[in-house]
Amino acid sequence: MDGFIIVNKPKDMTSHAVCNKIRSIMHTKKVGHSGTLDPLATGVLVVAVGKATKLINYLENQDKTYVAEALFGIQTDSYDILGNVLNKDDLSNPTDSEIDTQLEILKGSETQIPPIYSAIKVNGKKLYDYAKNGEMVEILPRKIKIHSLKRVSNIIDKKVSIEVSANKGFYVRSLINDLGTMLNTYAVMSNLIRTKAGKYDISISQTLEEIKENGPIIHSIEDTFSHLKRIDVNNYMAKLVLNGVILDERQFSLNEMFKIYHNDKLIAIYEPFDDKKYKLVIKLVD
Repeated sequence: MDGFIIVNKPKDMTSHAVCNKIRSIMHTKKVGHSGTLDPLATGVLVVAVGKATKLINYLENQDKTYVAEALFGIQTDSYDILGNVLNKDDLSNPTDSEIDTQLEILKGSETQIPPIYSAIKVNGKKLYDYAKNGEMVEILPRKIKIHSLKRVSNIIDKKVSIEVSANKGFYVRSLINDLGTMLNTYAVMSNLIRTKAGKYDISISQTLEEIKENGPIIHSIEDTFSHLKRIDVNNYMAKLVLNGVILDERQFSLNEMFKIYHNDKLIAIYEPFDDKKYKLVIKLVD
C-alpha cells in the first residue's frame, strides 16, 4: 500500500512516535512523515507509507497554515510555554488593535531568526544541542515568506489566537516572540494547531484512534502530486523510464518535476538536475 495518511497529531506526542503507531497499525516498516510537529502541537501531519516515503522531501517545500495561541507577559528560552522562564511582565496588556498593527508589519517580514531550540544545523550541529550544552552560537536570519497573517480571536487573559500561512522553514514560535518584542513586552506560544499542509486540510485528517478502528484513508501519490505537469509517453519511452534512464532535452524541456503516464497510468515521477537533464525520483510500476 503506497500513499499518504493525513493524521491529526495529538498533543504530547512526537511526530516520530506517530509514525511508530502507524507502523504498528499497518504492519509495515516503510513509514515516514513530512514537516515535523513538536509535541506541544496538534493537527495535520502528512505520513507517507510504502513507496511514498521516497517523496517526503518533496512535500517539505509546500506551504503550511497554523492557528497559534500567544500568551503575553512571559519569555522563555524556547519561545513556547514549555521552556525555561527567563522574564515576566505582569503589567503586559496589549489591545486587539495594537496586536493587529504589529501583525500587519510582521506580515511583510522577509527574514526570521529561528529559535535556539530547533533542529536547524550550524556547523553540522543542531541548534538545540548548542542550547542544551550552554554553548554560544551565532544564529543567522533565514529567508521566509508569509502569505497571510491575522488575529482570529480577541485577547482574553493575555491570550490571543493568530492564523498564519507561510513557507518551509517558518517558525511560529519566533513570530510570537517577535510580536511580544514589538509590543514592548514578552510573548510565548502556548498552543499550536497545524490546520493545513500543502493541499491537505485538517478537516480530512484522521486521529490515530480512527485509523486503528476504521483503517487509514490512503491518499494516492497521484492525488497528492496532482499539481505536477503530466507527460504521456509511448511504449519505447515508457521502457526507458521504467529502466530509470536519465532523460534530456531531446525528450523533454521542463524546469520542474513532472509525472510520466503510459496508457493513462502514472508510471513515474522525474525531476530536473544538472543542465537540461532529468532523473527518476520514483518508479510506480514494476
